[in-house]
Amino acid sequence: MRYLLFLWFICFLVSCNHINETQKTTTERNNTFDTIFLTNAKYFSILQNTNSYKLSVTNSFKGNDNLYEYFLSKDSSEAPPNYIPIPVKKVICLSATHIGFIEALNKTEYIKGISGKQYIYHSEILKKIETENIIDIGSEGHFDYEKIVSLKPDVVFAFGVDQKSLTYLSKLQQLGIKVVLVGEYMENTPLGKAEWIKFFSCFFDCLEDANIFFDNVKNQYISLKDSINNIQHKIKPSIINGLPYNGTWYVPGGNSFMACLMKDAGADYSWVKNTETSGTPFPLEQIYKNATQFDVWLNPDMANSLAEVKQFEPRATSFKAFKNKYVFNNTCRTTPLGGNDYWESGTVHPEIILKDLIHIFYPTINDSLYYFKKLN
Repeated sequence: MRYLLFLWFICFLVSCNHINETQKTTTERNNTFDTIFLTNAKYFSILQNTNSYKLSVTNSFKGNDNLYEYFLSKDSSEAPPNYIPIPVKKVICLSATHIGFIEALNKTEYIKGISGKQYIYHSEILKKIETENIIDIGSEGHFDYEKIVSLKPDVVFAFGVDQKSLTYLSKLQQLGIKVVLVGEYMENTPLGKAEWIKFFSCFFDCLEDANIFFDNVKNQYISLKDSINNIQHKIKPSIINGLPYNGTWYVPGGNSFMACLMKDAGADYSWVKNTETSGTPFPLEQIYKNATQFDVWLNPDMANSLAEVKQFEPRATSFKAFKNKYVFNNTCRTTPLGGNDYWESGTVHPEIILKDLIHIFYPTINDSLYYFKKLN
């Protein structure tokens, strides 16, 4: 009898140990996150398991090397105290580019607040602002904190340009608002920016939709780029961008987003011999020294005609591109107040921007323009 009792006790201990090991294994499995592989974006990362996402953002603006981490979950039992429940149902966007990403995910119905309606292009968003179904919460430095709190947003998608931005955003956090810093504009490649759609998708728990969308954009982009590379004996056009400001001409740096687009579209941008990822200042004398070589002039500030270009910078009439009336601006899709779809949907559709530029640089390729227009 004692022997039987002893055997039963041993079996009981083994059984309990098995239960504990099973529970431990289950817990470890639930807490194990898979790394989502990103092909082009450099400044965010995604870890995912069955119920949750861990997001990290680095280099959210120039000079800010802080790491920002966000825990998103459908299950509060496995989440830390300050997690973000998903899918989110009410969001505020502080940048028009955020609207572009959310539109691409077909989730604009969840946008309840925006910052600066004058910068919005999306017609349905503008209609909802007029009917107060979407609230304009003001701009940085002039946020209406009472309105923001009253909206009870699940998250505020924000961006920073300097340390002062963090001060304004910190006040939102003190009011109990969950603020997420988005740094897509720091990416220096078009596909790097567009891949941030995966970041946004995690908040709506639709990462697979974002993967499909981005793969389609990337495939089209690469196909267009390859089509230009395959053109034999092509003469690459030389490009000038922008207009001078206070005696200095700022052009896209050699490793910038715009430089990448121009090179991928088959342009010669070798005259900018640096590795800057943002705007690069050039003395006016150096620009005008090369005036006769510029075949194409892109994005002369807010000018909508050649007459306006001349008004802004009279000496620009010496440019080869101006004389040949080959000046283009990314203002084809704008609103009277200043909204520009190039900065909204264009961020997530670099393949359309690339298509425009190819048509501009190689006009024999039969196509129409979408974001750009020729100035007359």
